[in-house]
Amino acid sequence: MKSKLLTIISSLVLLVVMTVLPTASFALSWSQVNQNDFGGTPPFGNSYINEVVNFKGRMYAAKTESDAGYDSTWANLYRCCGAGQSGWNNVFDGDTKWDADFDLFPGDDHDSDQELIPVVINNRLYVGTKNVSGGELWVSDDGDNYSLIYNDGIDNQDNTAIRSIIQFNGNIYLGTANDNDGARIYRIENNSSATQVNDDGFGDFNNTEVTQMFVFDGYLYAGIYNPNGSQLYRSASGDIGSWTLVNNDGFSDSNNTYIIASTIFNNEMYIGTYNTTDGGQVLVSSNGTSWATTGGDGLGSSHNTEIGSLLVANDGNLYAGTRNDTDGAKLYYSSNGTSWSQDNGINFSNPYNYAIFAMYSDSNTFFAVMSNKHTGAEVFCSGCTNGNWCILDAIDDPSTTSNSNPQSPISENKPKVLFPQTGVGE
Repeated sequence: MKSKLLTIISSLVLLVVMTVLPTASFALSWSQVNQNDFGGTPPFGNSYINEVVNFKGRMYAAKTESDAGYDSTWANLYRCCGAGQSGWNNVFDGDTKWDADFDLFPGDDHDSDQELIPVVINNRLYVGTKNVSGGELWVSDDGDNYSLIYNDGIDNQDNTAIRSIIQFNGNIYLGTANDNDGARIYRIENNSSATQVNDDGFGDFNNTEVTQMFVFDGYLYAGIYNPNGSQLYRSASGDIGSWTLVNNDGFSDSNNTYIIASTIFNNEMYIGTYNTTDGGQVLVSSNGTSWATTGGDGLGSSHNTEIGSLLVANDGNLYAGTRNDTDGAKLYYSSNGTSWSQDNGINFSNPYNYAIFAMYSDSNTFFAVMSNKHTGAEVFCSGCTNGNWCILDAIDDPSTTSNSNPQSPISENKPKVLFPQTGVGE
């Protein structure tokens, strides 16, 4: 009898342990694959990468940098060698290492572009900018030559930035930042002029930025910055008058002021927030209207003030990159979207590596991009061996082929869901 009782107790203890323990801890093997700040010269200010995309087998990284005194800010688009090439080539040798396309965009006021948002749609590379004279939109078919589509804030210079770009139902949508009139969403239909499809700020003048757009279950979603708590709207058509609010302000936490990142995992929608009080949150929904926090505030630490990026990697796990100005950026993973563990493979001992705003994964490689306030941005890769170039999947049109989230039902613009549309890194 006593032996049987001990057996029962042991079984119950094992069951409890299995329920409570998080995802088993492991560490990927990481190596840095760029020079600090892409070979820039110190002193550095705030150097961060807010976007990475694969365009025709080459990686593009959008870097924003402030000078050491944070008095001025500028942006560059860097490009790395592509499929069929090995090794890293020196940028000064004719072949590219990280090809710094300084002054990439010809035209008025391009030197004032302070942030770049690159997105691949229909085999073309679109780049939205933040600009003191009004946000701009550029497009390229080859990554070398760029044409200006819109400048001066499209139709209002108070649209100081194009913060998000996505395709929905065959049309391109642009989300802007506008501190005076409120955030705006524009639709480009059949290559015609851009038409505003929402009321200014969705009727709330505190809604000043469209920080994230994504498609889920037939709806277009727009995440909005609001100092009183971020708001999330959705529309089945994208038409003006069709938008519906689908969350309480800040998801019932007014400190969630930004919606930063999004991805789909196991047929559910995951988003990441910015919260300097409690820690950024990962929220999940199966229907787009009911949202629950997973992993706790800051994924267990209030120092993780931002969930800067979300990604389903080639190992099938969901990854979350954080901003942490106190302890240094952290990378977490989950096999089920509920239990989270930290990947200790990257050396985060340097607290100056403060954020992971961008990640990329294809069938062979996994990139995590570290933002750094003092020694410049760093790119880490898992899957790169012996310092050789990791060949990217040569995807001509990522808008119809997902290279890093094959289970995602999003077909309109999958890569945009995989990468953060903005990083609150200024």
